[in-house]
Amino acid sequence: MPWTVDYNADRGLITVANVGKMSREEYHDEITRCKELSDKHNVKRFLVDDLQLEPSLKLMEIYDFPDLFAKLGVDHTSRIAVLAQPSESKKHKFDFYETICQNRGFTVKLFSDNDAALQWVMGDLPSD
Repeated sequence: MPWTVDYNADRGLITVANVGKMSREEYHDEITRCKELSDKHNVKRFLVDDLQLEPSLKLMEIYDFPDLFAKLGVDHTSRIAVLAQPSESKKHKFDFYETICQNRGFTVKLFSDNDAALQWVMGDLPSD
């Protein structure tokens, strides 16, 4: 499995780490696990480490992520910080993901610095 999902009780957030290439099905399973932990621990903060991810999905597959979030019931007041340092040839995929999620009402932000990502994700949650 190219991903891990854990609950960090000390910080009250869910941490995700993605490694290598991931299929749509693997993303679906990962997001499902995140939603399960979010519900179990009443957590709406997610720190996603994509530093070792090799983005392989097509833009149209990335376009479907907000629909998957909605289908699984991901709360729109969640904060999702994505830590990534993509190559210039792959940066557009991360930018597209951030934009499409924000356009669909999900609070997603990209970071290249772990401290900045952590500070942002621990900030105030948007209200319903």
